[in-house]
Amino acid sequence: MDKQCENFLENAGVIDTDLRVSIPSSYDDFVFDTDEARKLHTEHPEWHIWTMVDGDEGGMYILDGWHFVNRSGYIFTTKPPSDAIFNPSRNSDGTVSITYVDGEEVAAELAEEEALENQQG
Repeated sequence: MDKQCENFLENAGVIDTDLRVSIPSSYDDFVFDTDEARKLHTEHPEWHIWTMVDGDEGGMYILDGWHFVNRSGYIFTTKPPSDAIFNPSRNSDGTVSITYVDGEEVAAELAEEEALENQQG
């Protein structure tokens, strides 16, 4: 998990699956499926919704708002998207994205690319 995602989880007031604000330690502790998210959004309109989506190059991204393509689940926070909270990336459409990447997976991909370059070079 990269630093940007760690900052998000520590500072955004993430709601866990027990409906408490916490710093989750596991993906299953804070990600809701579509049906759960719709229900929670109706019951707690003051919470901010985020969508976890699978990236094209592997890894995951956390986007503010409802998204449906490549979604893997939804996250709720007590704090809104704000640069002051966790310094996210701002997209051209004004939405916020946070990279949520498996560091071991990225290291393996980089090692694979380096090995291919060494074979070719």
